[in-house]
Amino acid sequence: MKVKHVIKLLSELDPEESIVIALWEKEAFEGIIQDDDDWEVIADNATNEVDWSQAHEDIIAHIEMFQAAQGNTSIFD
Repeated sequence: MKVKHVIKLLSELDPEESIVIALWEKEAFEGIIQDDDDWEVIADNATNEVDWSQAHEDIIAHIEMFQAAQGNTSIFD
């Protein structure tokens, strides 16, 4: 995903809204990305083709752990 696309998406949100966002730049994959790899294509494919549902489930689990530590019940009960 291009930074300009993220800026557009973020500009449509209320600036006071809290969000969860993940960001990895090419340097995070140093040692894996080779000189002849097309990072733009790899990043686009990762954005569009990776199954991100597990990340969503991981965040739900984190929310539930936070709520349990705070003495709140889960919204998923």
